[in-house]
Amino acid sequence: MKKAKIIIITCILLSLTSVTLVFADSPTASFSNCQVILPQSVKPNQKINILFIGDRLSSTGGIQGETKIIPGAYDLYINSVSDKNLVDTYFIDETNGNYTKTTSRTLKIKNPGKYILKSYFYVYTYIDNSWEETGYEIGTINKTINVIGPKYKISFNANKGKVSKKVKSVQAGNKYGTLPTPKRKNYKFKGWYTKKSGGKKITRNTLIKNLKKHTLYAHWFGPKGKEKTITRAEYNRITYNMTYSQVKFLIGGPGELEVSSYIGRELTEIYSWKGNGSVGANANITFQDGKVIGKAQYGLK
Repeated sequence: MKKAKIIIITCILLSLTSVTLVFADSPTASFSNCQVILPQSVKPNQKINILFIGDRLSSTGGIQGETKIIPGAYDLYINSVSDKNLVDTYFIDETNGNYTKTTSRTLKIKNPGKYILKSYFYVYTYIDNSWEETGYEIGTINKTINVIGPKYKISFNANKGKVSKKVKSVQAGNKYGTLPTPKRKNYKFKGWYTKKSGGKKITRNTLIKNLKKHTLYAHWFGPKGKEKTITRAEYNRITYNMTYSQVKFLIGGPGELEVSSYIGRELTEIYSWKGNGSVGANANITFQDGKVIGKAQYGLK
């Protein structure tokens, strides 16, 4: 019987230690009263004044169990909230519950785009005649800042092809939107790029960071082969990582599958094409998982 009493008393003590103290008459802060105030749209490099408002911030304490909510930090992201899009982190308050000021912050954002400011708020409790030195996160507030640049026109250079639309009006900070499709005989269109050779590929969903007018250049794949046999010039245009359909386009017809086997999980295939040149001229192209990894030729001209 004595053993049973000990077990019961122990359980009661353990349960009491796990209960958070609640002070019924103590004033408490509410996260619903917290705010982040800032402009929704700004220009590049414009000053952005941000106001972080907690709840019961001005309280200096004195009542056992009372609480206050203080803005503690923010993260700034571009496009969406994810680690890869993190632009900046700032700690607003590194003190404790004695903090009583309304916090403001001034930002400047250089590049146009959509930014998300994620603000963190912390709650502090007044216990044993002092505020807690460390609060705990009670919630976050996300606010969008659209950095909108100037409006201007971009030009399209078909780069030896033809395009029906030569210019388009855009605005920095927005996406490029619909882009024209140029044409070039015996070539496939690869896309629009920022440079005539090389550069960055631009799609309708690319965000415009450039603050002034610029030109987009068409890039091409080809030329298309004229026969099913392969020439030395066509062979030289075949590069690593091309797909089978691209190689077939360059040569002008399909190859003959010579080998197809799996090495582990990777499919290796070897195609051959008869060649233009000396007797027996040919080329073998090796693909792994659909991409060129090697090539060899004999007697091509």
